[in-house]
Amino acid sequence: MDPITIITVCYNAEATIEQTICSVLGQSYRPIEYIIIDGKSIDNTNNIILRYKPEFIEKGFNFLHISEQDKGIFDAMNKGIQLATGKWINFMNAGDFFNNNEVIKQVFCREIPVGVKAIYGDTIVSKRFGQFVNHALPPTQIVQHMPTCHQAFFIDAEEMKQHPFSNDYHLTADYHFVYNLYKRTSNQAFLQLPISIVCYEAEHGISSINKLTVKKECARIRNINNTWRWHFSYTHACVGLYTKALFNNVIPKNILMAVKRWNRKRLSNRHL
Repeated sequence: MDPITIITVCYNAEATIEQTICSVLGQSYRPIEYIIIDGKSIDNTNNIILRYKPEFIEKGFNFLHISEQDKGIFDAMNKGIQLATGKWINFMNAGDFFNNNEVIKQVFCREIPVGVKAIYGDTIVSKRFGQFVNHALPPTQIVQHMPTCHQAFFIDAEEMKQHPFSNDYHLTADYHFVYNLYKRTSNQAFLQLPISIVCYEAEHGISSINKLTVKKECARIRNINNTWRWHFSYTHACVGLYTKALFNNVIPKNILMAVKRWNRKRLSNRHL
């Protein structure tokens, strides 16, 4: 069985870190290495982490925890990458959790084809109006979109050590990595599985509340940020977001949530 490294980066995450820790601790797969990179939290985060350390050791995990200042989430992730000793790396953010205790076993119960550098699957997303499955996109869509969130990826550790996250992108260094991996290798390096890997909250994360900045960074990654088509698309996105914010403020909450649930069901049916 290939050793798996799970990396959690966190800062002042006392309200959410325990959920993630318990999710990792509950995984039935072995061997697992768990690395927590804390950005020198000033709340109770590190006390919570240390409380679980004996349980990880008792269950046979290789457990490592460091707490020091960093230059942001992807700098912290890069620290974890350099410390990783597993064959595959997964990044599970504080507050996020695996869909069930058998997820990693479900992913690696098969022979992974030679040449595969990234394995990924679906996500379960939580919003105010409900919880739903976000189906991952096929590898061919990587030239336009991140196919799934980084928490739903297992990436070859050597590939990550050779090509760590870029500090040029504050919100989308994960897409920059995936995009360039695809450009170097094409479809053959990606294995998409019909498995829901991670559950996460999708309204208050840094990417969710900075959608226009994400759009700008993705355009830079794809080298289309100076084209008229992109400027038109960006203007359309700005209008859409401002219009959405206006409707969110004027439509009664119960009606708004009902409309969002209906729209999500419509999109899910269209996917099927």
